[in-house]
Amino acid sequence: MRNKRKAAARTLSSRKGNSINQHRRNRGNYPCTKREMEGIEHRTVEVNGIKMHVEEKGEGPVVLFLHGFPELWHSWHNQILALASVGYRAVAPDLRGYGDTEAPASISSYTCFHIVLIWLRL
Repeated sequence: MRNKRKAAARTLSSRKGNSINQHRRNRGNYPCTKREMEGIEHRTVEVNGIKMHVEEKGEGPVVLFLHGFPELWHSWHNQILALASVGYRAVAPDLRGYGDTEAPASISSYTCFHIVLIWLRL
């Protein structure tokens, strides 16, 4: 199986004007280019007394991406670009205490109620 993959990669890279990354882009499984990333809008919004760093792209129904520990919004950059290109508004915040988003000082601000309330207000 490995030899078949290597042969396919050599074939793709040997074609004029076609690289492996171009092949992946054509398949829909592609790494982002700098130009594509420039289309993602970065902004800061105030929600429940903290400033949140939010990235978004596209217009249409909203799809909210929430990262896990210990990641940031960038975990979703491929999905943001893909969904924005087919008519969705993709939104990915840095969650509280991560990246450029502030962390509330009080531990009581970390209940499920407070966390869901922030997502609804985005």
